[in-house]
Amino acid sequence: MNKVRYSRARLIGMAALMLLATMAFIWLFGNADAVAGSRRGRFFATALGHGVVLPLLIALTGFVGCRAAAMAMGTLEAIEFQGSALFVTGIWGRKRIAWSNLDALVLENAGGQQQLAFRTRGGGLFGRTAARVPLGLTEIHSSRVEELMDVISRQRDLACAGRREEVEAPAAAESFDADAAMARYLARKAAGEASQPPGAQAAPAAPQLPPRPSFGRKGL
Repeated sequence: MNKVRYSRARLIGMAALMLLATMAFIWLFGNADAVAGSRRGRFFATALGHGVVLPLLIALTGFVGCRAAAMAMGTLEAIEFQGSALFVTGIWGRKRIAWSNLDALVLENAGGQQQLAFRTRGGGLFGRTAARVPLGLTEIHSSRVEELMDVISRQRDLACAGRREEVEAPAAAESFDADAAMARYLARKAAGEASQPPGAQAAPAAPQLPPRPSFGRKGL
């Protein structure tokens, strides 16, 4: 298991639901007075509800609907891990996460839907969670979610262990071995002594004679 795919039918259903919600919010934005008499609709007739919340809801549901439709027409890849990194495709885009940067996998519940959050060590602009995958939109069964998390964790540990070996190997090769250096020096010295002729010895130094005494100017 090195790849998890989205369900095309579920993505299409999500896209249709979000686009219907977008149309409903657009209608509500243009007819806020029509629901001002109800307890729940009164908020959307206020300055905050009509001027801030409704535009945000229209933008959010419209983006999610279009994104789900685009994902349904794409490769449907949700999670894919290779030897170098982990690739996660969520509603907010595709993210590459290096194995050395992956810190933890966390199951979250958002709006009654289970999501798998990928948290990194350093974090980013929006916190430590680099990507989220809505598991309800994928083909994986809920009973296999823990198995998937274990497989990803083991793959991360293997990749990090292999990286440490690659880093430590050059350092070990470049380290200085004093014993080996001394052995090479003694071998070269022994080879140099063996190459000399047996009778070849250094000539003794000439004896130093004391200077002759001198008398008078001429040194006689």
